[in-house]
Amino acid sequence: MLEVVADFETTGQANYNKYGYVHVWQWQVRRIDNYKIIGQGANIDSFFDFIQKQSLKIYFHNLKFDGMFILSELFKRGYKHVPSLKDTQENKVFETLITDLEVFYCIKIRHVYHSKKPVITHIWDSFKKLPLSVAKIGKAFGLECAKGQIDYDKFREVGYEPTPAEWEYINNDTLIVAQALHKQKEKGLDKMTIGAD
Repeated sequence: MLEVVADFETTGQANYNKYGYVHVWQWQVRRIDNYKIIGQGANIDSFFDFIQKQSLKIYFHNLKFDGMFILSELFKRGYKHVPSLKDTQENKVFETLITDLEVFYCIKIRHVYHSKKPVITHIWDSFKKLPLSVAKIGKAFGLECAKGQIDYDKFREVGYEPTPAEWEYINNDTLIVAQALHKQKEKGLDKMTIGAD
């Protein structure tokens, strides 16, 4: 299964104050093995269109935050939460591993069931393997790419088109995490949490 890093950029307090909700205004998915960007978009709908096309193992850094947007969208789309994907052959189902203290470990989504090759998205929290901020990961691993800056409080309406500077920002974030995970894999550190390695 192809392993990738993903990131969401979401609206902040300005959007909440005006509309009473926040939304995903930018996303990107990057391969861990060769760092190639294989998907990006400007809303969560296009993200779901992307992940329904092939099975992926996706790492989000701080899944508790991004995962809330994913869970909300799953329910909006009529997906059903089940204890285990293995116990059902239904389409549009998902399972979660979230503790009572709201620690997110993983979300597994089956979009379409086929007896030979179902389309499944495995979503994991890279923070469990890299327990640092993205900026500190770059420094700790001696990476050339540095985390950038954007205006988190800027008002971004639904349908907002990210600027070139905002694309560069998310490019850096996904690249830093992908490079760090790749370096861990090269050293044989391929468990889902740093303690397990």
